[in-house]
Amino acid sequence: MKPAYSHNPADCKPSITEVIGKYVDLRRAGKEHTGLCPFHADKTPSLSVNEDKAVFHCFGCGAGGDVITFVELIENIPFKEACARLSLDTFKPKPRPHRAEAEKIVKWARDTSKKICDALRDIGEQIYICSIARKQADTDSTLIETVEAELIRRWAILEDFDDDLNNSEVVLELWEQRKDIESLVEMA
Repeated sequence: MKPAYSHNPADCKPSITEVIGKYVDLRRAGKEHTGLCPFHADKTPSLSVNEDKAVFHCFGCGAGGDVITFVELIENIPFKEACARLSLDTFKPKPRPHRAEAEKIVKWARDTSKKICDALRDIGEQIYICSIARKQADTDSTLIETVEAELIRRWAILEDFDDDLNNSEVVLELWEQRKDIESLVEMA
């Protein structure tokens, strides 16, 4: 009899025949096991379980899948609960940077945020100058409106970047794109 859990560390799911065997009387039939399907009124064994492939299939009702799917169906529970009942860990956290790298990322984010704030202050002053110039009678209002619209567009882009730099969930993605971001900030 095979152990309830695989010896292969990459495949940590419980033995499908062990789990299904708790609900269904299985009989060996060559390389597979067969039994009455618990998902419909089965009179002759139509459920097939293959331990090597770690799958089950019913030729009567069409139900099939892996050990998690079987527990979901038989217990009428969602995926995460089925995994918990099978003692499977489904949460795999993203790798986090080491402390030194994290400090480097935080310093970069703060420095870049400061540069963006300086650029926003300059852009704000230019927008204010445009608003004053627009009120003058002898100015080209179309040109001023075009310049002002471009300044407002740059303001919005930089403001969004600054918000993202101060969001711990996004800053790692920005760190990976830092060269492009630094180029954009320098142009501002």
